This record gives sequence, C-alpha cells and structure tokens, in this order.
Amino acid sequence: MSRPDWNGNNAADAATSTAISGAGVTILIPEGWRVTIDYHVIGDKHWHSLMLTKPYDPKNLPVKVSEAEAVDGVHSRSPIQGLAPGDNDQLQFTSKSGSYWLISAKGTDLVTGHWIKLDVKDGLKKAELQFNDDWVRRGRPAGRM
Repeated sequence: MSRPDWNGNNAADAATSTAISGAGVTILIPEGWRVTIDYHVIGDKHWHSLMLTKPYDPKNLPVKVSEAEAVDGVHSRSPIQGLAPGDNDQLQFTSKSGSYWLISAKGTDLVTGHWIKLDVKDGLKKAELQFNDDWVRRGRPAGRM
C-alpha cells in the first residue's frame, strides 16, 4: 500500500504470506485511498497471480475463476496462467467501500487457500491488519497491527 505508515517493515509484509491466507487476516483500508500493490512471486517453482474479487463463500469456493471476476479489472498480468517465480507486477486502484478478497486466480489456488480478505471502510484514518477469530483459535496472537 502506498502510505508511509504501511510498508515492508510491518503489516504489508505479513499480509502477503500464504501462511496467513484463507481468512487468517483482513486488511482494512480507508475509502478513497489510491492503493498500489507491488506484487512479487517468491520461490523457485510455483506460479501465482493476484486478483481483487468480491468475496466468495469460504465453504463453497469455485475450483477455478475467470479474469472477468476481477473487480474493476484489478489483477496481475496473466491472472489465470500466473506469473513465474521471480516475476513481479504492480496493481493500482482507488478503494471503494465494501468487502473484497485478494486471491491467486491461477489454476486451483483459490480452493487451496490462496486468498486474503480486504475491507474498505469509510472513516478509517490508516490501514490496519486485523487477525480474525480463526487465526486466534489456531494459537496466533489476537488484535490488529
């Protein structure tokens, strides 16, 4: 996110980890922000993508999604094929109130937990990372960063 209080030393770094995906956390951002996501595929063998979508029912996830499901066309290059390890892209959009997911649309990534909640709310003054109840039940710390 392109804000001085949201950088690689705090929540933005943690939110990109697949270890906390699948509803472990929710990224909260204020309405009207110009959001920039620098997306990097880390590792040596798995391809991934990044797409902003409306939320899905976590108990009934689609096996595959289409590029058309991206909200306002916000997705990395080749969202269905994915980007190769070591590749990167940049996504930009202006935040609108609502609930969204950031997903990897490549192959069957969605059903294997490659998604993070993103909520845009009017009245927030800064971005936050909220740890959800399920995250806490698995022995992780509660609260916000």
